Amino acid sequence: MKPIAPQGEWLKERILAGQKEIVIIFIGTQAQQRAVNFLTIMPFTLYLPFKNSPYAYTWPVHGCEVYITDTDYSSQSFIKAFVMFLFISGATHVHYISKKHSQIFQRS
Repeated sequence: MKPIAPQGEWLKERILAGQKEIVIIFIGTQAQQRAVNFLTIMPFTLYLPFKNSPYAYTWPVHGCEVYITDTDYSSQSFIKAFVMFLFISGATHVHYISKKHSQIFQRS
């Protein structure tokens, strides 16, 4: 079984209890640092460790709206693959925010 995404235990428990949350996932070189800074005020913050594959983790996002915040300039192919994986994991909407642009993806 794959490990849960870093900082995801709290969110997993909330989802299992029937709660739906807005989730923030940081990616890029500063992902862990940014996520730790956000955790004190937003406990639904996750991160993808730099240079790790999102497929290595279970993402507790079922029924949730997700915001991916890119601290770098990730490739569009990586972002699209990650977004699809989040939809497979049950996310209802995924918003991508980077230094370059923002994009919204919806399940259809």
